[in-house]
Amino acid sequence: MTSLRLSRSGFAIPLVLVVIVLLTVLAAATLTVAGVERRVTGSAALQADAWTMAHDGLEVFLATRSALGFTSVPPAAVESTRIRLADGYADVVLTRLRDAQGLEPALYVVKSRGARTDRSTPPVPIAFRTIAQYARWQDPAMQVLSAWTSLGGIRWRNPGGALSGFDACGSAIAVAGTAVPASPGFSQGSGGPVPTGAPDVLDLGPTASAPDSVRIDWARLRAGGFVSGEIDIPPNPWPAGGQWSDPNFWPVIVVQGSLVLPGDGRGLLVVTGDLTMTGGRWWRGVILVGGRVDEHGGNRVNGAMVSGLDRKLGGPALAPDSARGAPRIEYNSCNVMMALAPFRGLAALQNTTVDNIP
Repeated sequence: MTSLRLSRSGFAIPLVLVVIVLLTVLAAATLTVAGVERRVTGSAALQADAWTMAHDGLEVFLATRSALGFTSVPPAAVESTRIRLADGYADVVLTRLRDAQGLEPALYVVKSRGARTDRSTPPVPIAFRTIAQYARWQDPAMQVLSAWTSLGGIRWRNPGGALSGFDACGSAIAVAGTAVPASPGFSQGSGGPVPTGAPDVLDLGPTASAPDSVRIDWARLRAGGFVSGEIDIPPNPWPAGGQWSDPNFWPVIVVQGSLVLPGDGRGLLVVTGDLTMTGGRWWRGVILVGGRVDEHGGNRVNGAMVSGLDRKLGGPALAPDSARGAPRIEYNSCNVMMALAPFRGLAALQNTTVDNIP
């Protein structure tokens, strides 16, 4: 009996040791797996951050290329820059793949390598991700049918003034002096013919179908927010006098409602309501008006003007525009291009993004 009890005691100790070893191995394995999962999760999060850096860098470059110091038009064969971002940066490289060919614009690829950095001093990159997207160079263009196109018709009450579709800049072919629907059309007071151009008066056809002749995305322009840096009124005020003294100031101004033109100006003016021009104002560029234009006081537009655009949205028939002060409305292709300059830039091609390349 004594011998049996000693044998059983000797068996228990090794068994306990084996169990302890197994538990130790299992605990170590669990800790190792947990550590690996934490590292994998952390690495995935850093990769996601790096992708965000790459994407943001690409978007910043496309939207603000000129502000980054690249002014060649169209872009050079290769352009590169580093864009600093919170918690990282993006190295962006623009490469031209094809020159402009006829009506086809130049084609580019924009590659952005995003880097997520740590919070040391100086920051050290800890994750990278590279994306790329095709883009083409976009020159602004506007369909100009005439010096003054009106979907509500024009009543020119003073035989003086000028309504000319001949390019005052001298670099483009002539357009019509005015373009109006067949009814109510263009009418004027006594005296010689005012409109001059090719033709003098362009007939847009019946009132119901005339809006289709004017290829302007009025719904989008009316809503505003279509170009970076535009001046929305309200809530913003009309630009101050000091701003107009800068010859390079060609703003995009979107007025929600009607407007009495405060003074001389230039650029692209979008008025969703009616426009009143009085006091001999002078606008260089493009004026787009949803409602009517009431002119008196010998005002000038040197560029192009389109009114009655609410008819494109199915609005009711409008009373004809009124020109009472012998204004001078003259087509000027150079001023039109200057007014549309904010729309010039690189346009990304949809569905051409590669989100992880070597």
